[in-house]
Amino acid sequence: MNESILRCDTEQQYARWMAACRLAAKGRTLADQAGFEAEVHSILAFLSMQQPAPQPSSLHQRDIVAEDFVAIRHIKKLKSRQAISERILEAHANVTNLSLLEAKLSYIRAWQALPEFGISYFVVRFRGQKKDELLGIAFNRMMRMSLAGDALKTWRFNTMKTWKVNWEVKERNESLNEDLFYKLTGGWV
Repeated sequence: MNESILRCDTEQQYARWMAACRLAAKGRTLADQAGFEAEVHSILAFLSMQQPAPQPSSLHQRDIVAEDFVAIRHIKKLKSRQAISERILEAHANVTNLSLLEAKLSYIRAWQALPEFGISYFVVRFRGQKKDELLGIAFNRMMRMSLAGDALKTWRFNTMKTWKVNWEVKERNESLNEDLFYKLTGGWV
């Protein structure tokens, strides 16, 4: 396995590289310009949420009690209440001019942009293995994972034809279709 480090000068350049990498990870090419531009736009939108708002907040640092916003265990790790208060003020400045509905939608978009969004995890034991592992099921793939959360193997549904399930009584061969997959996962996806 080779590791490459890309250094980008602008956010636009970063977004284009990341969009190309995401499309490649999905098995798609850059020939799909609409998909590429949509990826670039979503990456730029995510990056814009990380920048502080230009106007100053009406709150002052002395008005912020870090314990009201951050768990005590995280405060002890950071050891600087002032830094935490500054981060809270920056976050507040980013949403202060949004309506309640817009702020909720912004939160949901940020949550959906997380890499683990939409993955349901099941503790399983694969045949021939002595330890339990995780099976992550997303809307387009299944992942074999270690208990630490590292992906060991990924199967995309559009490339799967059949799979074998051992119910500890007998082995079953099942043909993959949407109804059977929905029944198998219990509607978790």
